[in-house]
Amino acid sequence: AYRHVGKMPALILCGPGNNGGDGYVAARYLAERGVRVRVAALAEPKSAAAQSARQQWAGEVETLDDATDPAPLLIDALFGTGLKKGLENAAKEQLFRLASTARVRIACDVPSGIETDGGAELSPVPAFDLTVTFGALKPAHRLSPSVAKCGRVALADIGIEVGGDWFEIGAPTLPALDPAGHKY
Repeated sequence: AYRHVGKMPALILCGPGNNGGDGYVAARYLAERGVRVRVAALAEPKSAAAQSARQQWAGEVETLDDATDPAPLLIDALFGTGLKKGLENAAKEQLFRLASTARVRIACDVPSGIETDGGAELSPVPAFDLTVTFGALKPAHRLSPSVAKCGRVALADIGIEVGGDWFEIGAPTLPALDPAGHKY
């Protein structure tokens, strides 16, 4: 986020899982670089990794419901990989409200409300300018309709060991379209 927007004041939305933990880590790193950071949590962290990340964040944590002041930079770390159902109405409405007033919107791993493996929108999802993903690209970063919500996708190295050779098949090289051509 810092490389993308510099010291723009940020509001980071954290969920209860590992994606929320990523949000607390982002908050800590941004604050160390002098960025004014606020964190709003949907719920207390549930996973051990998220709890550890929360303990390392020295700043205040407001509830998502109380996050009434938007920020120029919104970072969505509510839900990531493994989401199986859409966001509850209150969380979805708050995400849309805060995203609509932000100048820059960044999602951690995948935008909240996206099903990672198939790219389906499990609930309406605001469009993001940048999605920072970890370990490897996910199908949702390239499949419709989710690809339109991810914005630019950046793969961040956070020390995840990925076995095997990972690669992305590029677009095929096709001849230029003939203006007089047709499929019949």
